[in-house]
Amino acid sequence: MKSSLNSQIIFLFLTNFCFSQNPSTITGLKLWLQADSGITQSGANVTSWADNSGNANNAQQSNINAQPILATNVLNGHSAIHFNGNTFLNGNTISGLSTSSLTIFVVASGGVMSDSYNVLFDIGPYAPGGMWLSKNTQDFTIYSNNAIYSTTSSLLYNTGFDPKIFQYKKQFGVSAESYLNTLLSGSSSDAPFINAFVNGAYAVGGDPTYYGLWNGNVFEIILFDRLLSTTENTMVNNYLASRYAPILNLGADVAILSNIGCVPSTGTTLTVNAVFKDYLWNTGDTSKQITVNQYGTYSVITTDNFNIKHYDTIKVTPSLAVYNYPTTAICVGSNIIWNTNLSHANYSFQWSNGSTDSLLNITNAGNYAVHIADNSGCTYTSDTIKFVMDTFFTYATLGVDTALCVGNTIQLKKGAAQAVS
Repeated sequence: MKSSLNSQIIFLFLTNFCFSQNPSTITGLKLWLQADSGITQSGANVTSWADNSGNANNAQQSNINAQPILATNVLNGHSAIHFNGNTFLNGNTISGLSTSSLTIFVVASGGVMSDSYNVLFDIGPYAPGGMWLSKNTQDFTIYSNNAIYSTTSSLLYNTGFDPKIFQYKKQFGVSAESYLNTLLSGSSSDAPFINAFVNGAYAVGGDPTYYGLWNGNVFEIILFDRLLSTTENTMVNNYLASRYAPILNLGADVAILSNIGCVPSTGTTLTVNAVFKDYLWNTGDTSKQITVNQYGTYSVITTDNFNIKHYDTIKVTPSLAVYNYPTTAICVGSNIIWNTNLSHANYSFQWSNGSTDSLLNITNAGNYAVHIADNSGCTYTSDTIKFVMDTFFTYATLGVDTALCVGNTIQLKKGAAQAVS
């Protein structure tokens, strides 16, 4: 069973349905930059980053000295635009942003940066009062209308940090909130943050009118000109996590031959399928791989690069030949043999009707199952199988005898609806 939960052990329910969604299904999408698509390059340099929202709000850079580069296969197989602290991309002015509610998502990582403001995403000029998503000291900081508020996360280390989901939510006239990896990290209801700011051209990797530029990778930017609902917000977070975080899978359950005492004849190695930040097995082990020597159910909790925790289980069971389930329809006056094909020398049997043979002669409809014990002390119980009596031939009829000419047809008078061939 697979599931995911955030660092406060709150389930995110990253289901396949959520994985299949993307931002284009949500109204109000104004900007969608994705480093896997829409990139125009001159050599290694990025000259343009196309907007996937359909609004043509593309980001560009004509100055060769300020052009970032494309880095491929950086995170979970996805590309990133790498900014080096001297590079940035300029966008156009997206009308209406300063006077509307906003929901902004940015997936980015950080390299070595200074302790002062490093601008990740910018709307409008520093003066007389645009707005930023930025890093200040080690905090996710929001700048708007010449005012700032910082988070209490302290996760954006000056020496660099892993990829994170940055999010900014503004309910116009009411409140502003910032999130790191889906967790609330700061908020304000002060006028500079909830009211109109000075709109202008957006920029990625810095504010061209300010000296603090970003050093690190930017994977994706999604901007809506409205406050998303809780369901929509979760959908976008799940979409981002499913793209950029590995999915935990311990694989299929394992069956191993047993020795006396119903212990495995050999140890088996259980391995987490992808690289995570940390691992915690129900055995207490904290490594990516463990070897087990007992039958049972094993589970692991892992933490991905967004600090989202994933959970999976796997069963290690004694191996047994298949129960050799037979067909379940008994013709009237006939029988069905359910033969386990197992030897009395190695196994004992207890059928649901009291029989102790390795096979069961079934002549009556009903529910049947078998409990099997091997010489090592391991026990196995089959599924309960329902057998039914097929009485078709007792009522199916062509009717009375009749003479037919060449080309005439004949059909069942009774039982036609139940006939399959």
